[in-house]
Amino acid sequence: MNLQQLAELVLQLSATPLTRIRLTKAIYFAHKELIRKKLMQPEDITYIRLPLGPAPDGLPEIILNHPEIIIQDMPANLLYENKTYSLNKPKTTDNTRAEIINTVQKTLRLLQGYRTPELVRASQDPSWATHSNGDKYHITTADLKNQFPNSGIRLKIHIKTPTNEIGALQATLLRGMLADIVKESTDLEYPDTETQNKAPNDQDSIKLHKFIIKLPGWPKKKDK
Repeated sequence: MNLQQLAELVLQLSATPLTRIRLTKAIYFAHKELIRKKLMQPEDITYIRLPLGPAPDGLPEIILNHPEIIIQDMPANLLYENKTYSLNKPKTTDNTRAEIINTVQKTLRLLQGYRTPELVRASQDPSWATHSNGDKYHITTADLKNQFPNSGIRLKIHIKTPTNEIGALQATLLRGMLADIVKESTDLEYPDTETQNKAPNDQDSIKLHKFIIKLPGWPKKKDK
């Protein structure tokens, strides 16, 4: 199963339309559970490290080009959460293994009980923590040790999560952006040997450029 197939299945089985963040997290947690059950491989989906957790690489293009995905505006929400996504397609899963369907259904059912900031925090696994914003990576064995949402860590997450969902998302985003700025400033003031040996015009010498490129909104698509 590849990213498009899993994204379609998530949208087919979801009881309600999903916002951008909840869609990316539903794919991420479903993918992890499918890996545990040996129904998918880590390499089947590549993730991009973003301040609000991992996002599947290539998902915006799938959204843009998929003729059956419905996009609905939510003007009152944050810019990066102002649309919901659903699938305008009969919910037929005849060609999908029952074990895959059951796994995704269970994951979606469990995720419904969590607020979006909780999903963001729970998705920040070791691979996310060891990469910089804009980096691409695959799920690792260390990431699989976090069995959320099948684990009993809800109380810990609830205690640390502010009650204001929009404020919590904004705070998380700002922390991630500030961490990148601090890292870039440190790299410029105390460059390592590898950085010193690079040519001044090497685009990799200023990683912040890559960070800025990776954060724009998803491609625009005419609403149905």
